[in-house]
Amino acid sequence: MKEAGITEPMGCLKIVVKGKKKAESSTYVFSMSSRGLGMGEGTGIPAALGVMLMARGKITEKGVFPPEAGVKPMDMLELAQEKVKIGTKTGMPVVIEHIDKKGNVERMSLGL
Repeated sequence: MKEAGITEPMGCLKIVVKGKKKAESSTYVFSMSSRGLGMGEGTGIPAALGVMLMARGKITEKGVFPPEAGVKPMDMLELAQEKVKIGTKTGMPVVIEHIDKKGNVERMSLGL
């Protein structure tokens, strides 16, 4: 690990969504990574934000369910922008890219 330059906890979360809309292929890639913090951005922080959303009445589902069944993504992202602080930066370190059918990559904004 040291030879590869990995000397501290690191983490990465990547979600790839592929589909077609009006016969046009698209791929969206959502990425988060950290250096020195392990997997906090991909595990602990989202869980804590989920608890905060429950306390605010934004999650009303009962029982066991996957996040996509009970959490509105924009609620989670808005709360992250408000509450998450990593070093001197506020908000989650999320990178969103759109890849069109020709393979062109466009980096997108969260729009918050």
